[in-house]
Amino acid sequence: MAKAKNTTNTAEVTSAETIKTTLAETKETKKKKTIFELGSSYVELEELLEDDDITEAEFKEKLLELNIDTDEKIERYLELANEYTARGNAEIAYAKAAEDAISKKKKAGEADINKAKAMKNAVIAVLKVRGDKQFIGKLFKATIKKNQPSLEYDSLDDIPDEFKTPQDPKLDTNKLKNYLKDLEAEKKTCEFARLKYSESLVIK
Repeated sequence: MAKAKNTTNTAEVTSAETIKTTLAETKETKKKKTIFELGSSYVELEELLEDDDITEAEFKEKLLELNIDTDEKIERYLELANEYTARGNAEIAYAKAAEDAISKKKKAGEADINKAKAMKNAVIAVLKVRGDKQFIGKLFKATIKKNQPSLEYDSLDDIPDEFKTPQDPKLDTNKLKNYLKDLEAEKKTCEFARLKYSESLVIK
């Protein structure tokens, strides 16, 4: 009887695995059918989207090679674009939240360190009033030591150039863009810069 019971259990496991496999195959067949109906360009697009090693430039280049010759394919492209936009925004929001949490932790840590420095400075002040350079207590021993010097100066203009590091001029992009927009409104141009407009697709 025990042997028969084991055989029954084995049969049940085999049956469950078969059903699981069949469901998986059905799902895969359905997916393949959808891909087949949309054509090979959709297959290639799916492969490109799931390729984590491909660069953004390579993706754009390969995307131009794909054939989008029917309204159905365009609809699917827009559907995927919406899906990846939503997923990308969610990932960015998650990363931003994580960065904010880390930033708050860092600020809290810096505040604690500053409080500790203030308490140490208070002890230094007391020891100086006493005329001591060292404190020996039951739990701790503290000694005043001279740290590496920091630099102080009154005005940067008073310091000779030999002590300054040359720096390249920094472009004020906002000021230049506003200047070019004013010229554009007057239907004028300039020789050294221009406004470049890109295009985006609004999906509703």
